[in-house]
Amino acid sequence: MKQPRWTREDFNNILPKIRLKLDSRIGPVVIFESAKRKIRFAFCHRRKERSIKMLGYTFPLCARCTGLWLGFGIGLFFRIMGLHLPFVFTITFMLPLAIDGFTQFLGSRESNNLLRFLTGFLFGIVTNMLFL
Repeated sequence: MKQPRWTREDFNNILPKIRLKLDSRIGPVVIFESAKRKIRFAFCHRRKERSIKMLGYTFPLCARCTGLWLGFGIGLFFRIMGLHLPFVFTITFMLPLAIDGFTQFLGSRESNNLLRFLTGFLFGIVTNMLFL
């Protein structure tokens, strides 16, 4: 018995369309869109009150994302130099960001930009070491 061939329309109906859109309020957004649902994923919310201000300039990313990207770059440098941390330490250094973000999300407290930056920085370094 001959099996049916897949056509482009079959794939278009099954797989979601993936688009990248630049939103002027929140920055780059990845959109996963299928016939039934649409999911938007923003890289950074870019809220001005949560962004770092230095010498009259406001960074384009929030403090946490700035720390994440800087930490990821430094973590990549550490990996190139052959340095790595044991798995237990990587998970331990990820916890401050998870705790800070989760308690802020629940509304039990409001974080500040220095804490957001530092927890993002730690998370960026160890995420690099964990996944690369």
